[in-house]
Amino acid sequence: MKKKLLIWTLTAVLTACALSGGALASSGDTNAVDQARSGVARVLCVYECREGDLGDYLTARGFQSYSVGSAFGVGTSGEPTNIFVTNRHVVEPESTTTITAKQLRLLYDLDFGDRDNTYYTVPLTLIRVYILLDDDAYSTATGLDTSRAVPCTVAHRNREDEPDLAVLRTEEPVEKRIALPLLAAEGGIGVSESVFALGFPTSADAAGMMRYENSDSADVFYAGSISSCTATDGTVNRFTDYTDENCRIIQHSAQINPGNSGGPLVTAQGAVVGVNTFSFNLNGTSASGQSNNNAAVETEYVMRMLDGQGIAYDTYSLSAADDENQDPQPTPEPKPASNGWLIWVVVGVAAAAVVGVIVAVSSKGKKGAQPAPAAPTPPPQPVQPVQSPFVRSMSRQHGGLQVPVDTQGILIGRDLASCKITFQSGTPGVSSRHCSVSWDPAAGEFLLTDLRSTYGTFLANGQKITPGVSTRLRPGDTFYLGERDNALRVELG
Repeated sequence: MKKKLLIWTLTAVLTACALSGGALASSGDTNAVDQARSGVARVLCVYECREGDLGDYLTARGFQSYSVGSAFGVGTSGEPTNIFVTNRHVVEPESTTTITAKQLRLLYDLDFGDRDNTYYTVPLTLIRVYILLDDDAYSTATGLDTSRAVPCTVAHRNREDEPDLAVLRTEEPVEKRIALPLLAAEGGIGVSESVFALGFPTSADAAGMMRYENSDSADVFYAGSISSCTATDGTVNRFTDYTDENCRIIQHSAQINPGNSGGPLVTAQGAVVGVNTFSFNLNGTSASGQSNNNAAVETEYVMRMLDGQGIAYDTYSLSAADDENQDPQPTPEPKPASNGWLIWVVVGVAAAAVVGVIVAVSSKGKKGAQPAPAAPTPPPQPVQPVQSPFVRSMSRQHGGLQVPVDTQGILIGRDLASCKITFQSGTPGVSSRHCSVSWDPAAGEFLLTDLRSTYGTFLANGQKITPGVSTRLRPGDTFYLGERDNALRVELG
């Protein structure tokens, strides 16, 4: 009895050491939204006046102007990338600006009379695009420090009648800027759920502004570091059509301002569901930032654009196995050294000591003991046939389609790129990524999860399952998507 008590006590001590060591080692983790800031970059566009003869020996040729926006990386989630998504209007090829005659004369060290306050509108052409690496890369006082910026090209720009999106590409992956996973908005997140707008609004640059005494003039330092990327929180208000660009948008309450354009709208898990593009009110779109009606282009259009360009990207999985707990990417920046290694060394030493004591105590007094008689050999059991789990569609449009299911699960919906069972576009009651089905071999059951679809997922008895929560099905059970015509059955065969 004393021996057993000692063994139990030592085992409890070992378990407590292991648990405490694991808790301490993981205490430095950061949240997913904070990590997602490492996927966001500040974009600086350089425009130049190529043709600007304004008369009276006055010219604007050579005059340069700068504009800023945001972008986010795509590719292998959590890894450095050289592909970034932004808004088309951030990298417009042509633009205009207003400048006074006095500014032009000061620029060229000329003086031609008293018309200094005459305003001219001059045409501009985009000549260079950069991704800023830190907060000292560009200011209105010092200009651009190219050693702190990475040049990039506009690899693709959507047409004016398409969603406001573009792709930027650098020659090499940008250090510490990682790719973020994409998640289909409708079916991936629901109305009233939390979202976060990440980016570099110019309103936040006021913190680095140097204003001159008794003057309206100021030097502005544009932020570009990961730590300066802002995050504003809000909720999804609704999904709606945006007729000007033939796309759907997420209307949300996470505040955005000029400079946020092209930045991602992410979930609490750090998955991108939209590209922040504009704010609007009763007077139409607004750049003032004084509206709570903020719009992000849904990620489905980002995926279509990237597919059209042959650009690979990772998506965020909402399968039953990791719906609630998936970490979308590893920690992007190295963490300072901690004493986690020391904790585990201590745990290891304690484990070795405990095992030694247990072995010694267990073996004491067993000298000369007779070996126990061998157990009888059990008779051979018949080999059971292996059955494979699958989902059968009972919809007429699929003709009895059967798709195998494993522990990773499959997606069902209208999205051709990601769904294994795909319903035709416009099928009533079916979202783009409607639900997932996976197999639990230990229990011999299927796991059905509604991916926050618009119309819901229902069991055969008409019960609507809770979005985001796995529901167990036995082989032979049926369920349907939105309407009973979209029925499916889980089977073993």
